[in-house]
Amino acid sequence: MTADKKNSKVEAVVSQRTLNSSESTSLGAGSKSSMWFYPGEELADGEMRVTLMGTGWGNVVGPSQKGPSIFVELGNARKDAFVFDVGPGCILNYNAMGIPMSRMNHIFISHLHMDHCSDLPFIYAFGPNLGDRFKKLNIYGPSGPTVYKEDESEGTQLGIKNMIEGMQQFTQWHTTSFASMTYGADESYNLEGNVTELDYRACGGTAYETGGEDEEDHVIIKHFPAVHIIDGAISYRLEWTPKGHDKPIVLVYSGDTLPNDFMLEYGAGADLLVHETAPSIDAVMNGANATEEEAYAIVSNSHTPANSLGSIIQKTKPGLAVTTHSPMDPRSMESLIMGVHEGFQESAVSAGVAGTTPLNYQVGADLMVFNLSKPTKDDPLEVTTRMSSLIDRPWPVREKVNLSEDIMDDSEVDYYKSAEAYDATTNESKGPVFADEDTNTTAS
Repeated sequence: MTADKKNSKVEAVVSQRTLNSSESTSLGAGSKSSMWFYPGEELADGEMRVTLMGTGWGNVVGPSQKGPSIFVELGNARKDAFVFDVGPGCILNYNAMGIPMSRMNHIFISHLHMDHCSDLPFIYAFGPNLGDRFKKLNIYGPSGPTVYKEDESEGTQLGIKNMIEGMQQFTQWHTTSFASMTYGADESYNLEGNVTELDYRACGGTAYETGGEDEEDHVIIKHFPAVHIIDGAISYRLEWTPKGHDKPIVLVYSGDTLPNDFMLEYGAGADLLVHETAPSIDAVMNGANATEEEAYAIVSNSHTPANSLGSIIQKTKPGLAVTTHSPMDPRSMESLIMGVHEGFQESAVSAGVAGTTPLNYQVGADLMVFNLSKPTKDDPLEVTTRMSSLIDRPWPVREKVNLSEDIMDDSEVDYYKSAEAYDATTNESKGPVFADEDTNTTAS
């Protein structure tokens, strides 16, 4: 049996188990499956590639599910690339996929929970040296509410700029160390003017744009409010109009959010909707040994239940909707799929359109790759879904970098190669000898 026939058979079985016999909808109909994606594959002109670099939920992360992150690549002359969220461990998948640091230069954070941004200090700190980012890192994220001390004498605004200031202090020993031996690191670590704080209240605000709206190869990333515990969470909508096309390819990423009308407006008509999906109350109770009250507080007060996602899909009508940020526990997978389907059907019945619109839905997984393309502007959009192969023991990939001067001069290179640089009696390095003794010291 071929892979395509096998995949079709699996989809048919799932559909028969979850769909009413009177309905013509089918799960997974929004994409065609292929076998494998191999890292390094060239991206065709006019094609968008979206890779789920992490789909984990909260601290439910592990070898098969890293923290949430999405990598978007555009097949244009600029070779644009964008990162959405960088949750715990996602950098392992970026390394395994052969993504160099220089391709991770535009990072968009949905909100400041650590399961969505904890790998940012690592990406920032290791950009130069064994990385290849020798220019400023661009970071985008939401503003936040202002909290005050008890006497209300001083307030702290809980937005991305406040977090980045703390991150720079947190990594200061590392960055000072690397800057002392890595030419170009100073520029990489300089974030002045490159942290963009987005008003979490703005509806359809512009986070990023290149090219005019009427120009070819126009890219715009908009943000809109998400509803997640306290103020300061946002969702994103990326629109790219490839050269020679008159309509954009659209990706929408929810971040974390309760169901809301903002998503119904700004998520409408997306070609790919990547949306968080909370595990069921029972799954949280069983998996985390939580009480029903604790599970309800976690799930229903801050996330989108499966049936609500089904309703959102029916109302926004994406080309393909994908679940992310949900524990992929085989014991709860069926209830997740059933919940999405039931919500979709109930919403369709309420709207009087039952049976007329297919449910194009896919459960996402780490290293799942989506290629979105239109051969010509008049062709329908094609979505191909694949899983990626991996490099088990990767070195970080570095694109060729031309530095304007050597990192070390000849005398410093000779010193590092010499026996003088290492004291065998104490088993310690004597350390480098630098001309500027004000900023660099030598071990005694």
